[in-house]
Amino acid sequence: MEINTKICPFETVYSDKCEIENETEYSLSEYMPNIQRIVKTDARVKILDKSVEHDGVTIYGEIVYTVLYVSENSGLLKCVVFKDDFSKSFDFPIPAERDLENLYVLVRTVPPSASSKLSAQRKICSRSKFMLSCEVIDISQDTYCRDSDETPDCEIEYLRKDIMNALVRISEDNPYNISEDIKVDDDMPEISDIVSAEASVCIKSISHSDGIADISGELTFHCLYESKTGETSEYVSMEKAIPFKTEIDIPGTDSSWKIIAEANLMSLSADSTSDNFGEQKLINVGAGIDITAMAFKNEECTIFTDIYSTECCIEPERKNIRVLSLADAFTGIL
Repeated sequence: MEINTKICPFETVYSDKCEIENETEYSLSEYMPNIQRIVKTDARVKILDKSVEHDGVTIYGEIVYTVLYVSENSGLLKCVVFKDDFSKSFDFPIPAERDLENLYVLVRTVPPSASSKLSAQRKICSRSKFMLSCEVIDISQDTYCRDSDETPDCEIEYLRKDIMNALVRISEDNPYNISEDIKVDDDMPEISDIVSAEASVCIKSISHSDGIADISGELTFHCLYESKTGETSEYVSMEKAIPFKTEIDIPGTDSSWKIIAEANLMSLSADSTSDNFGEQKLINVGAGIDITAMAFKNEECTIFTDIYSTECCIEPERKNIRVLSLADAFTGIL
């Protein structure tokens, strides 16, 4: 006989979202010309770290601002990129007996809105606003087993109990490659040299049925390039959203399971090429993404909490197993 129980179900410990506003100032470098007019401001949010303590969770990140402006003397477009750090604490009490290593923190952001104004001749004041959501999941589980090679000769009775059983399944690593040609707008100059290229990736939607998770996401590509005309140069900033969609197998799950997914950018490359008209207005973007999907479910089951008999002695054998973190687990029932 083998009796398996999981006494601690998957549990959402905390879930909340908030609006974050950020304001920062940036002074132009000495080699940059004065500002005549600000044309456009973009902002991107990067989550850098998550800290879990017994009094709550703190999220650390940075906002990357890209400001495109018209220079005062030549009238050419210039671009500056600068960063500002931020942190946000979600305060909620975590009982001392709860193991922090078993808490998994999910953080999501939406693309921010941003604006800039000229606070001095060579100083830019930028502001951004975005939503930040935080969800803390407890995946701690204790498994108690009773093994018996033979059934006692005497009559036995069972004490039964209904409990919530936590099931967690994690997909295998799912690498996904993106290769896309991005065309520069017709009113933008040709590319002489790519100065910098960055990208961020996010999951947009998840649908699930019959052990397969359909995951849709978006890679936001940002590029700063130089365009030369004779002896003059100008720097142009451009941004492009590249959608992607993939399927991940999570065997043994159905639509009753809760599915979450995370995507991490592993590699990025950007090379300029000529289009069909011979103009240097194409950027070939190559990106490698690692996507992980996790399925959670609680189910009610009946367990045997004890065995007793008035005719013979029964001594159960107990074994304890604890999953410390998601890094220790792979696909399967934990």
